[in-house]
Amino acid sequence: MPGLLSCVRARSNANVWSPPACHVIAIAVVLFGCVFVMWPVSAGDLPRLALFDIELQDTSHEGERDGLREDQQLRLKLLNAEAKRLFENTGRYKLVDISSAAEEIEKFRPLTRCNGCDIDIAKRFEAEYVVLGVVHKVSNLILEIHLYLRDTKTGQVLNHMHTNIRGNTDESWLRGLRWLIKNRLKPQQ
Repeated sequence: MPGLLSCVRARSNANVWSPPACHVIAIAVVLFGCVFVMWPVSAGDLPRLALFDIELQDTSHEGERDGLREDQQLRLKLLNAEAKRLFENTGRYKLVDISSAAEEIEKFRPLTRCNGCDIDIAKRFEAEYVVLGVVHKVSNLILEIHLYLRDTKTGQVLNHMHTNIRGNTDESWLRGLRWLIKNRLKPQQ
């Protein structure tokens, strides 16, 4: 790189960039650096993630007495669609389609108590990571959202994301989920 060195010497000796070639070299270096830094990672290079539907664990007196509520089931569908959108938009993962295992998944519910069945299913889809989620309803006022990011090779929980929410509404559930992904999804994952 004698051209670049002569530019540096010219810069240090004369306090100006004398040869016109120095300008071209400097611009090329800057442009190459910008392209390299801003080059998008292709989806094929991203780690594969199996995102299972978030489940509801209702331990409230109301849940024991009345069973499943239709509005909460609809809220879970809304929450799951938003979780998919949020994880895709992180740019950190390629979500794998596990819909062909829907019947098998349904047999194992709740997945947080299936002794690793989620890992086995995710491995079949060549996913490197798996996410399970639970909305724990204590009452109509007190709820919690838990997301567990696990490594499919080891089964180890890499990140347990958790937040408390107040109010059993679409808005509170979505706000809680968005906050978790924004503030608790660790950068290295």
